[in-house]
Amino acid sequence: ARRYALNNFEEVSKTEEFVQLPFDYLKTYISDSGLHVKKEESLLEVIMLWTRHSLEERQGHLKELLEYVCFARVDRNYLEDVMKTDKVLAAVPGITELVKNRSLLVRPGHIDEEQILVFGGMTTGRRGLEHNENMYRLSIDLYSVNTTPMPPIHEFAYYRQGIAACVLDNDVIVTGGSNSVQVWRYLSSLNSWTELEPLLEKMLPWHGSCAG
Repeated sequence: ARRYALNNFEEVSKTEEFVQLPFDYLKTYISDSGLHVKKEESLLEVIMLWTRHSLEERQGHLKELLEYVCFARVDRNYLEDVMKTDKVLAAVPGITELVKNRSLLVRPGHIDEEQILVFGGMTTGRRGLEHNENMYRLSIDLYSVNTTPMPPIHEFAYYRQGIAACVLDNDVIVTGGSNSVQVWRYLSSLNSWTELEPLLEKMLPWHGSCAG
């Protein structure tokens, strides 16, 4: 039952049983590294829903629960709007400092099917075309594509051409590029890159990769 709730958190949160959960139970769920939510905004909305179900009793727990929201992954426009319209959220002590926290280490993250990481390539700069060192997360829903800037990618990805990338166990594996034998792994839970064992042979630029 616990694993099902973690894997289907947004669906479970819509039930009457969910809003009856004691504080300690809810805290255990939202702090679990196995929690799956499509968007960080959904977690914020679930916490506010649970709080409002018994506002007088639960408002004192709100700040502690919000500390498990990774505000670095929350869309900036969405956050600005909700801070203006949600008086309960805006009244939380220290909420300004919380939402300004750009750390991605609040809770291990997951790259969901609705999200795409975009990095590398070329961009237009002062000297014409330049290597792109930025990385972005695209959150895709039925009506729009939201772009969230992320910390710059590791240096290997913007001075090499023809790298290949695939997703494995919720991380991004990048290989080769410009006759390189290097292999790098983007750890989504830590928002960092780590170098793996090199390839046995150099891969030609523009090669492909996939995970089965």
